[in-house]
Amino acid sequence: FAPRSSQRKLMVFIPPCHIILDITTTERKSDGAVPRSMHIVLFNSITPESERSCHYFWASTRDFAVGDAAVDAFFLGTTTRAFEEDKDMIEAQQKIIDLDPEAPVVSVRADLGGLQARRLVAQLSARGAARRGAQ
Repeated sequence: FAPRSSQRKLMVFIPPCHIILDITTTERKSDGAVPRSMHIVLFNSITPESERSCHYFWASTRDFAVGDAAVDAFFLGTTTRAFEEDKDMIEAQQKIIDLDPEAPVVSVRADLGGLQARRLVAQLSARGAARRGAQ
């Protein structure tokens, strides 16, 4: 069994709060025909509201089925459901953190991107604080 497509995902973090997910899916053709590709870009921006909450803004775009209301509705529904699932998990995690804020954080391999982003923001914040202190 051979997969019918291949997919490339590129995630870019732009400090302090922007994430771009660039996804290209390309058909695998064995008959010599030119394979079709579909491209989706998701833009995410997160900004604090309070110490324990934030606003999450997102948008998406694609280069296929442009103007097709059924495809628009499918992607809106799929993305909204995914974010709602994430929201439920994040809120549950915050409740656990609030029970013992000093407890050690346990990370798994899937957390690597978020860990790198937090480290980068911490480094940039420390540099900014050092510059302000030197003035």
